[in-house]
Amino acid sequence: PTVAPSVMLVLDKSGSMVNDPNGYWDHDLDPETPEVTRWNSLFTAVDLTVHQFDNALNLGVVLFPAITATASYDEMACVVAAEPAAPLAAMNAATIVESLPGPLTDATMMAGGSPATRGLRVAITALADAPAGPRFMILVTDGAANCQEDPPDELARFEAYDENLEPTAAAAAAMGIKTYVVGIAISQTVSDATKDGVPDSTNTYEKLNQLALAGGVPRPGAEKFFNTTD
Repeated sequence: PTVAPSVMLVLDKSGSMVNDPNGYWDHDLDPETPEVTRWNSLFTAVDLTVHQFDNALNLGVVLFPAITATASYDEMACVVAAEPAAPLAAMNAATIVESLPGPLTDATMMAGGSPATRGLRVAITALADAPAGPRFMILVTDGAANCQEDPPDELARFEAYDENLEPTAAAAAAMGIKTYVVGIAISQTVSDATKDGVPDSTNTYEKLNQLALAGGVPRPGAEKFFNTTD
């Protein structure tokens, strides 16, 4: 018999996924319909996907930051739960969807920074104990990672890119856990050097390209990650 692959979804639930106006986007490329939040689109995509592959994959989900994270300029914005929001399991679609903030959830549940490295580490730990078979992570984000551990100050916690993300993905790939990288409407621009909770002077597009290479399953061509436009 074939062995079902084990897949951990590592999902960005930072405040930027719902912030007005930048958290909204033209999800269907139709100017006549209202824009929705990026989280609304991600929730819908996850709901469809996990149900479609429910009988073919062992699935689980990690949220970064945790639902308990706050919209603050301190460590509470970077909290990630020690365990997956939905543990890795077969026939797990319903549990995964129930573990997510709803598609129209209020912004208080969608707050915090982008501690992607911490999210990957939780997923890697879960996959290390997975049944025999292929193991993957699917990282979905709308921005550059911050919330580095043990920063020199709060400014560095939020305004500096977390350089530990790529080595974490590369170490996972060396263990046999590959990472697919999905970006939500990532543009080829360099961020401003301002105190705004976004890593300064950072080209997220380039960072996600590098992350996709480190993850071990880059796309062919110049664009190595999956950059969604709708």
